[in-house]
Amino acid sequence: MPGKHITEDHRVILGKLLQLPQLKNREIAWVLDYDLRTIQRKRKEFVDTGEVKKKRDVSMNAEKLKSHHLEKLLAWHRDHPDALLQDMVFFLEKHFDLKLSNATLSRRLKQVYGTHMKTGRSARLRARKRREEDGCTYAMEIEASVLENNNNNNNNNSPAPPADMYHDQRQLAPIRELL
Repeated sequence: MPGKHITEDHRVILGKLLQLPQLKNREIAWVLDYDLRTIQRKRKEFVDTGEVKKKRDVSMNAEKLKSHHLEKLLAWHRDHPDALLQDMVFFLEKHFDLKLSNATLSRRLKQVYGTHMKTGRSARLRARKRREEDGCTYAMEIEASVLENNNNNNNNNSPAPPADMYHDQRQLAPIRELL
């Protein structure tokens, strides 16, 4: 079980206490009621950077992955059932310019598929190895499809609005070009 998080108030107080060299880690841990190891890590961070950093907010990644992105990914995944998480992250990065972590995507896929994906990791790795022996990889295939989409959009006289635009925005796209 993870320990408790350092609140913003305690982070400021900890920064002030770490500036006092006569205070030992054990004393600071007792005053703030944190584990000694936490204070040791924070002191090392303070010595290295000169501050006690705020906790990194990772909830932003989940907000980026919208339902229409997930639908496109699942449609692609149905055609490529042996794709690994890193292939799916690469797909989202190339097609939608989303930068997600493997863990974020894994959590979202578990919500969709249930506890596990349909095929196991070892089976996907074997299939991936066979594909690489044949001289093709998902990365090459994804980049080719992105280039093809870009060429198709450039060749059309009136460029089609992106698929992730709302209906109202599709109607306004030709007007925006005139302005």
